[in-house]
Amino acid sequence: MANSHPLEDRKSKLIVLGIVILLSTLGGFAFLEILLRVWTPPQIRMMGKQILLKKNLVIENNYNFNSDKIQNHIVIKRNSLGFRGEEPPINFSKHKTLVAVGGSTTECIFITEGKTWIDIVGQKLASRFPGIWVNNAGIDGHSTCGNIAMVDQYLSQLKPNYAMFLVGVNDMAVENCRSEDAKQLVSSPIAGLTQRLLDKSMVYTYVNYLVNRKVAHGMVAVSDSIFNYNVLGDSTFYDKVGKDDDQKFDKLLKEYRQRLETLIFKTKESSIKPILITQPAVYGKGVDPTTGVDLADLIVADFTEGKKIRRGEDKWNILEKYNKVTREVARENNVPLIDLASEMPKDTKYYYDFVHYTEAGAAKVGEIVSAHLVDIIKD
Repeated sequence: MANSHPLEDRKSKLIVLGIVILLSTLGGFAFLEILLRVWTPPQIRMMGKQILLKKNLVIENNYNFNSDKIQNHIVIKRNSLGFRGEEPPINFSKHKTLVAVGGSTTECIFITEGKTWIDIVGQKLASRFPGIWVNNAGIDGHSTCGNIAMVDQYLSQLKPNYAMFLVGVNDMAVENCRSEDAKQLVSSPIAGLTQRLLDKSMVYTYVNYLVNRKVAHGMVAVSDSIFNYNVLGDSTFYDKVGKDDDQKFDKLLKEYRQRLETLIFKTKESSIKPILITQPAVYGKGVDPTTGVDLADLIVADFTEGKKIRRGEDKWNILEKYNKVTREVARENNVPLIDLASEMPKDTKYYYDFVHYTEAGAAKVGEIVSAHLVDIIKD
């Protein structure tokens, strides 16, 4: 009987060890994948292009901001749809129904249940339209790309009578909804396939969230939550708007227009009546009634332009370019428009940073929006 060679024995053992490690890794990955699908962390809102809505959830957040701008105890409730607001009525099609869609200025994660601007809208409209149902489908960070996905994946099945879209500020940070997909496919068909497979993995989604959460829009809102308007910053150091910026925004605004038109088309195609709302901000022209600060001299550094630092008046002029497109698209497509950007007072008591509302701000927004909705939804 022939004896086995020591090198061959070692090679066989290494192969077996490798197989064991591979199977253990795959088993561990599969276990985590199943676990994360059974219990998805509430922070995970997207898996690839799929919106993940956490249903029947109550979140209680406790903060210690030491400020009257934000409550220390905030309760957020998700209904059976995964939206903020009352449960849908049993005879849904027989009720007047309206869903608000947008980003963080719609979701209002720093405003407790019952006091968001959508809550105020529902309360004010209830006296005029008994039985009306109003819900909040806002998701922190969503631009018109996310709004289109919300219509495709959820509202097209729910079919509320109306969907109102508060849009503008998050689109300042967006080039094209398909840009990343296009890069993957151009670089390599295999890379594109790999990315699509990864987009369907909850483990990959969660790891990606952990890696990027420090630069995510939501984390910026948490870490820089309350702005001291009395500290203007060094007004000698900011990025002036030049010809390169004008050329860049010409391209971005063209793509924003196309996304808005797509959003309107898909909403109408789903037998839902769209309503567009322009984006307000505290920076711009004028003196703040609360602090006496010149809002044109605010130094604005936020998530919308990467590392660009803008003077308040310049930043407002940029945002108004997007609002102008929103107004034009609404007019050209015969869609009701609520020009909140023009009507919302520039007063820091209504904001805890440059664009997000305090409870007083949410109440003011709700008052303005509901006054217009009375005429828009009366038929």
